[in-house]
Amino acid sequence: MDELILDINTPVQVSPNADQTYTIQNTMETSDDMLLVSTHGDISKQWTKIEPRASVQFSDPMYLMQKSWAQWIFPVIAHSV
Repeated sequence: MDELILDINTPVQVSPNADQTYTIQNTMETSDDMLLVSTHGDISKQWTKIEPRASVQFSDPMYLMQKSWAQWIFPVIAHSV
């Protein structure tokens, strides 16, 4: 996976392969541009905010969601473990 395209308010589950870890960077511009992550896909529950230019790394399935634009592309780097 080289990139992840997210639509506003639409959670997407990302599942790395068993031998991989994914790093996803929030490439949005301001702190109002929210990239959110969680272990569930329920919009009404708690999500963790990833600040602009920060990244999140995970090896278990995670849900990602953005709340700022109609659609946004995030780079995804796969690391073999």
